[in-house]
Amino acid sequence: MEMTPKAAAFDLDGTLLWTMDVWSGVGERYLVEQGVPGPGDLNERLTAMSLEQSAAWFAQELGVPYPPEEILRQIDGIVARRYRTAVRERGRAVILPGAEAYLQSLAAAGVPCCLATAVERETAEAVLDELGLRGYFAFVHSCTEAGCNKETPDFYASAAARLGAAPEETWVFEDAPHALAAARAAGCRTVAVTGGEGTVCVADRTIADYRELLL
Repeated sequence: MEMTPKAAAFDLDGTLLWTMDVWSGVGERYLVEQGVPGPGDLNERLTAMSLEQSAAWFAQELGVPYPPEEILRQIDGIVARRYRTAVRERGRAVILPGAEAYLQSLAAAGVPCCLATAVERETAEAVLDELGLRGYFAFVHSCTEAGCNKETPDFYASAAARLGAAPEETWVFEDAPHALAAARAAGCRTVAVTGGEGTVCVADRTIADYRELLL
């Protein structure tokens, strides 16, 4: 695998930031706020769904009295509040080791980058602004605006197109196996970011953190 990509797309939670806890129990919290009971295996079910699928399930099966689009907006409100809390309490410590230095190296090399995330664009941009990282990204490629989720190769193919690169010239940085599989199916090169947790992912390269790419 070559040392420098022509373009790069980065996931947010667990890939650039230590913020996976932002999502812990979000579905349960949302249902409590709506006064709607959830099944005992709620978290297990939601783990297997995209945000869009979860919102549709809440509306169609659990009886939440809003259309899926509005449910997504309301859930994003919970997520945005949790991001603000995480950044306020932990500051720049939420950034994975070496991530900003690596983004700086890509910027110096003229490599266009985007954030490819299930987080709503406005929320993601606010987080990047708060951490001083937004300038490294040409745009935020969100599932909602792309019209497909991260299990779909089209999500990554369209991100590459927006970056002005062919899929095979684009590196996708992810921590989720299903997203890495979709990126590979789109023809992108893939880098699995494990955070040192020993997660097994099928990818062109696996790193614990970005310091490995700075050597």
